[in-house]
Amino acid sequence: MGKIKEYGEFFSRYAYHYKFHLAILMFLSALSLLFVLITPLILKSLIDNVFLIVGKTEASTLVGDLLYWSLIILVVFIISSISIYYNQYVSGRLRAEISNDLREQIFCDLNQKSLQSIWVFKRGDLINRIMDDVDRAEQIVTTYFVRLLTIILGMLFPMIIMLLMKYDLAIICTVPMLLYAMISWKFGKIMSEQQRMFLNQRASVTSFINEGISSFPLIKVFELENYQKERFNIFTQNYKNITIKLSKTVALYASLTGFNVLLPLILLFWIGGHMIIVGEITIGTFIAFSSYVTQFFGPVKELSNLWPEIKMSDAAFDRIMEIISMDNENPENHKDELRPTTGRIEIKNLTYSHGGKIIFSNLNASFENGLNYLLGKNGTGKSTLFYLIVKLYQPDSGTIEIDGKNINYVDARSIRRNISFLQQDSKLLDTTIYENILLGDIKSSEEDIFEAAKLANVHDFITRLPEGYQTLVGENGMVLSGGERQKIALARAILKDSKIMILDEMEKSIDESSKNSIIQTLSKLSNHKTIILATHENPSRNANVVDLNKARHSEI
Repeated sequence: MGKIKEYGEFFSRYAYHYKFHLAILMFLSALSLLFVLITPLILKSLIDNVFLIVGKTEASTLVGDLLYWSLIILVVFIISSISIYYNQYVSGRLRAEISNDLREQIFCDLNQKSLQSIWVFKRGDLINRIMDDVDRAEQIVTTYFVRLLTIILGMLFPMIIMLLMKYDLAIICTVPMLLYAMISWKFGKIMSEQQRMFLNQRASVTSFINEGISSFPLIKVFELENYQKERFNIFTQNYKNITIKLSKTVALYASLTGFNVLLPLILLFWIGGHMIIVGEITIGTFIAFSSYVTQFFGPVKELSNLWPEIKMSDAAFDRIMEIISMDNENPENHKDELRPTTGRIEIKNLTYSHGGKIIFSNLNASFENGLNYLLGKNGTGKSTLFYLIVKLYQPDSGTIEIDGKNINYVDARSIRRNISFLQQDSKLLDTTIYENILLGDIKSSEEDIFEAAKLANVHDFITRLPEGYQTLVGENGMVLSGGERQKIALARAILKDSKIMILDEMEKSIDESSKNSIIQTLSKLSNHKTIILATHENPSRNANVVDLNKARHSEI
């Protein structure tokens, strides 16, 4: 019952507004059973009331009865066929709509999670969960639930008709269902666990491919092609093994449940045949009964095929729930807005650890309005400190204040609106240079974007490109050099025009001339901003310097 409750809560949140379409789908599924349910009764009437009395009743009367029943079969068939068509169409459209909505909602939810929660997962694993697992989980409600309802109705209606025709024979023929239930319960747990292992191994392969493609330059210059091949073989071998194991389990389950279709027919032929011999039932009743037994166990057979798919989707559903249940970044509802005046940042007794290692212990520092340098060797925590300032990380103890306000009581989005953060590894989206700069402030005009590019010393470079600002940068800006990506990211940060600017070692990817030009620009901007530049070199300019080599108490 707990799992059913989870399903209900999940789809009431993400797919509730499709309840009317689901109701139509269920109705169409039930209507599509009309032909197969009525046909055996018509066949019974034809045998008992037409064929077995040939020669005892006028031929014209029998021909009229035959025509009557044939027309009924035709009408029922047309209605059933139309229902099947609309059932398939509505089902396909509903799957596409719900999958799209689920994927969008889960991706949006993922954006609200904390970095610590997100980084538990590999990128390839998250991609698989959002793409493949969503499709499988969606089928629980749009396909499997509807199919399950159809199967139940496909078993219930024939069972009712059989009970009305000959209740004792109906009970005897349906006893094998108990065996089927026991087998399904046992194999269901096994298949669900194996499917989870299958999905995890598949995600590992996707993550490896994603990492491998982004590492092609490294692989080539160090001649690691054979090394990567061996690593990839390990992942694919594990994936292959669990695939074969799962296939074997499904095949064994299908084989065992197939026996449930044969056993009722044996019981019917033996006991039902005896009833015909002693005159307890008519031949027409026996033939109709045979049809309904087949109809009853046809859905049982379909259920045996559906059950592995349900358990596989169950594992996919659990993987999606792991994303949804991750910690949100900013769960508090009562958060203040940040309205900086000078942009002064003061760090008081800050302690932060990660992975069991102390990064900062009682760190005290301040960044004033104007140009500031954060000095430190690689691994001293420069980037970590910036992540703490913009609330991507949470400290273990101590405080960070902006203009005297403790950021623990300030909404994270408000903080980020007032800080332009240029990360060490400049991120560009797979779109045009113009749009990448525009991300700094999507309400900016074209003139604002050009001015920001000029200040970042990248405008001339852009205008020399054949497509200018409409040049596509490629995935992660791969068509540009590291320095060009850095300058475009700097233009984006300048466009944001925040009171506080943080630049994480932006100097390392650009030439000396561009570096001097950018520093001059930042010096001008620092007249009314707090600008912090992280560097591992001693600055030659007069500025406020926070030296992490001396200020922090523990190395990473």
